[in-house]
Amino acid sequence: MNLRSFLLIVLSAILASSCADGNWGTSPEPRIHIVSPHVNMGEAFEGQILSHTFIVENRGSRPLTLDVLNTSCGCTTARPIARDLAPEDESTIDVEVDTYGRTGLVKETITIRCNDPSEPAVTLQVQLEVKPLVSVEPNRLEFTRNRAQVRSEQSFLIRFLDGSQPRIIGIHNPAEDSLQLRLEPPVDAGDGDEPVLVHVDLTSAGLRDLSSRSNVRILVFFDHPVRGSLTLPVTID
Repeated sequence: MNLRSFLLIVLSAILASSCADGNWGTSPEPRIHIVSPHVNMGEAFEGQILSHTFIVENRGSRPLTLDVLNTSCGCTTARPIARDLAPEDESTIDVEVDTYGRTGLVKETITIRCNDPSEPAVTLQVQLEVKPLVSVEPNRLEFTRNRAQVRSEQSFLIRFLDGSQPRIIGIHNPAEDSLQLRLEPPVDAGDGDEPVLVHVDLTSAGLRDLSSRSNVRILVFFDHPVRGSLTLPVTID
């Protein structure tokens, strides 16, 4: 085999590989292609906003137009940098997921509608694991009006798991006559480096006046930028 024949074989192999890798410009129509359409965004604490940038390519021979972008949840936004892509051009779509109020495995989709006749709708997917921001132990307090069984005081232990421990700036007790609250540290006190204890005591008036099962929701307010309040449920039976 002479050198000329060898070079022709190598060039043919390179061209074949290039055409197989995406077939740029071979379609007579616009052709949408997403680089890595499924993305794992990792872990986040509840309330964090995570972002990712998808790359969109037009591998066709005519202009590609991104008409509509729909997301599976109001917590997810998708913003294309450009809606019109020339042949063999590329752009990006910036996606943000707000994890407020979410925990566990979260999967969100973004649907792109475009003028590619062979693929008029393309779906992107992001997934992430959302860890709870706050730990409350126990998740509910229960009192009984039977004096022989009443524990004079029970407590909620509140921890912020992201390393912060904000101060309590206020509390709302809708059953002040029945439940007495004691905070440790008190409202607007403490240095923010320690867990919060909310001590709850069922009063004599609560034992006397409540004639049926009652569910009380205590609200505690914090100086935290994400989780500004918590609900502490108490059952009196």
